[in-house]
Amino acid sequence: MGEIIKKLKYLVIAFVILFAGCPNTMVGLGDKVDIDAPSVSIGKYGDGSLIVNGDYVKGTITLTGSASDDIGIKEVKISFDGGTTFSVAEVSTDGQSWSYTVDTSQYEDGEKDIIVLVSDTSPTPKTSEERLLLYFDNTPPVVMVTVSPGYTSAASDSEFSIKGEATDPYRIRRVSVEIISGSADISNVEGTNSWSCVLSNAVTGTYSLKVTAEDFAGNISSHFFHYNDVNSLNGGTYITIENLYTIENGGDVDGASITTASLEGIRLSELDLSVD
Repeated sequence: MGEIIKKLKYLVIAFVILFAGCPNTMVGLGDKVDIDAPSVSIGKYGDGSLIVNGDYVKGTITLTGSASDDIGIKEVKISFDGGTTFSVAEVSTDGQSWSYTVDTSQYEDGEKDIIVLVSDTSPTPKTSEERLLLYFDNTPPVVMVTVSPGYTSAASDSEFSIKGEATDPYRIRRVSVEIISGSADISNVEGTNSWSCVLSNAVTGTYSLKVTAEDFAGNISSHFFHYNDVNSLNGGTYITIENLYTIENGGDVDGASITTASLEGIRLSELDLSVD
């Protein structure tokens, strides 16, 4: 009996050694079972800058990120309408990263609920998603001068304010007033939607000023308006800067006699000022 027990001990030890050196103890049970769902993340734009939830973007952009799974990635898809429709993103050959290039001008301006969806290669694919909020904005702001000595003359060596308004549905970053010709000092512009600056130390002569507004997506206005012109074109009736934006971009405003076409004649690239 003792000899039999000794042989059984040796047999058990032999099995332990055999299985300890085997990388897959599930011998004969087939491929590795895919237990974990894949993961996906949103990382950077194509230029290497970080993607931040709530960013304002314009033009053609590239979104990139990473993906991983314990077995393999089947595909990565992206939606810009909250999951109603999806497009297939490009996945790297090692399945570790993805990218997608989109022309934001092909969409209406506004908030985009973006979903990046990854699926693995298991027979019944498991999925995971990552969400992102971006604002597509391809329309420049509208800016108007409301108070200035434009179309009149001002005394030399005096100070006078230039004031105005600017609007954009997706926020104004800054308003700039630049002296195109003439010698004078101009202060930094204060404010955005309602803005002002001071021109000082002007000498006798003719000056040209340029006013621009930039939104958070980087769109910059190519022209501006003067309140006197807008008011006259609208039959002497006041019109808000928001309504002017609507008309400028092809919309209609109840009670306004101004049309998009009629604005062509009062768009300004610069404002002339005569100093005596």
